Amino acid sequence: DDAMQKSFKQYVERPATLCIPLLLVTFSVGNGARIYAPDFFTVPTDFWLNLYWLLLCGTLIYLLGYGIRATLVLRKDPRSRRIANFYLASSIFGILACVVRITTAYFPHLQTSMGSALVWVFACMCGAGFALASAHSWRIKTKWFTKV
Repeated sequence: DDAMQKSFKQYVERPATLCIPLLLVTFSVGNGARIYAPDFFTVPTDFWLNLYWLLLCGTLIYLLGYGIRATLVLRKDPRSRRIANFYLASSIFGILACVVRITTAYFPHLQTSMGSALVWVFACMCGAGFALASAHSWRIKTKWFTKV
């Protein structure tokens, strides 16, 4: 409906649209574009790369939080509770990945392979959780259609 589209535009589309050009600029003028590393999380941060990580992770935390709000509504339906719980856990792992990355960006002594590994673990748990929840949800929705 129209109210939902306006809400999505205001709270999701507009922040993402504003953030993307800022991410491009902050990445381009700092160490993000100057220094190559096989693992981008280990690139030494300067002012611009710190700002890049703050913008990126701040926006992701905001968007994941917005998704959590929507998922909490979905969770009230007993038929959707399991999938909603997977999405909630995945969102929390994504937020944890962002918090760890912001922390390691602003405290250079934490920019080690261990700090990088922690970001990767939480980010992979987030991505895998979303993928598994989506696949499981799709299978449930198409179950009636695929019965022979």
